Amino acid sequence: MTREGIVPGEALAELLDPEAEIELLADGFGFVEGPVWDGPSATLLFSDIPRDTIHRFTEGSGIGVARRPSRKANGLMRDNAGRLIACEHVSSSVTRTEQDGTVTTVASHWQGRGLNSPNDVCVSRRGAVYFTDPSDGRTSELFGLVRPREIDFHGVYAVPPGGGEPALIADDLLFPNGICLSPDERTLYVNDSIREHVLAYDLAADGTVGERRVFVEQPGTGRITDGCPDGMKCDERGNLWATSYSGIWVVAPDGEVLGVVRTPEFVANIAFGGAGWDELYLTATHGLYRLPTRTRSARVPHVVHAELQGIAEGLRARLDALRVTIRLDDTPGAELPVKAEALAPGALAIAAILLPGVRESATARWVQRERRVLVQDDIAASATTPVTQLVEQFGARAQLLAPILADGELLGVLSVHSGQLRSWSAADVAAAEQAVAAVVAATAG
Repeated sequence: MTREGIVPGEALAELLDPEAEIELLADGFGFVEGPVWDGPSATLLFSDIPRDTIHRFTEGSGIGVARRPSRKANGLMRDNAGRLIACEHVSSSVTRTEQDGTVTTVASHWQGRGLNSPNDVCVSRRGAVYFTDPSDGRTSELFGLVRPREIDFHGVYAVPPGGGEPALIADDLLFPNGICLSPDERTLYVNDSIREHVLAYDLAADGTVGERRVFVEQPGTGRITDGCPDGMKCDERGNLWATSYSGIWVVAPDGEVLGVVRTPEFVANIAFGGAGWDELYLTATHGLYRLPTRTRSARVPHVVHAELQGIAEGLRARLDALRVTIRLDDTPGAELPVKAEALAPGALAIAAILLPGVRESATARWVQRERRVLVQDDIAASATTPVTQLVEQFGARAQLLAPILADGELLGVLSVHSGQLRSWSAADVAAAEQAVAAVVAATAG
């Protein structure tokens, strides 16, 4: 371990080898933030705020530019369909990059007033977006665009699943900064950098925010350059990994500090990634680092999405299909959002196309009535189904639909499109059923 190393604690040895080395991957940046790992592409994205760039890192290719200008993006996250969520200082907004590459706005105003400068963000498995909103992006040309504030407090907000007006969670923090959810999504962690502590908010099953408490103090010497808790992530055991100027604090779910990882420079944010989700990527003041751990990321939405993507890719290859789409309904009565889609070269993605007048939930209701794997013959015999419209629009020659059921409830639909006319065999149906079982197992947590 470079510099001072790990401040010991027996419990920390279960999570981190005391002899582990912090590896420098790249340096020379302005100020890097917001790392997030994409499992399907094995790529890390991270922000360089002053240089108005979102970078990418891959093991084979090293550092490249993913987006420039980034509107001085800060915190990055991926949602339950693998789409990039970004906090932008210049636009004072939280944005989402859709499957077709277009950028849409998740949040930009509260009660008609422009947000300050969204800083960090996390996403629930149901699709709620939580973010912090201090004002530094409106007061610094280096980190944003200097302009008057429209909101006179630093807020913490939640955008409900499916979008809508942000709901205010808190308006009394001096500088709300890092934010993340516990693995069971019953606790929302938010730190206040100036007060040098992490708060824990209780969350109900429907995402409603309840009481809060001080979870852990991360004091320095009373100066923001010494304490300053910043980015945070949880591991699979519910431990909080929280950065500060003194290093990365590892804190148990009950608030016990297990140890502090001393770092070569101030680390603003962290993210779990790698093939096993057991590598910790560190964005520091000027450098990008990596640290192997003995734990794994919590099953946040993009971790689950990566597993679903693997299932979709495997089934597409097994059935020699044009497209395999997994749609899960997180919100009763809502249209089914796409969670993963595997495509043959040149195939059109349902996930990237808006279908006016065609409700995915109508497909779900049809499959729910049947509660069995439906193949092309079933579709041809029911010409009024919305599936027929989808098949016509996307040019598929044959289709297989499988209901994703758990405890008798329909969670979603797995669909397979072929580029040529074919009869689906019993083995094809069995392969779809096995994929459905894998989807249920991947989403159970």
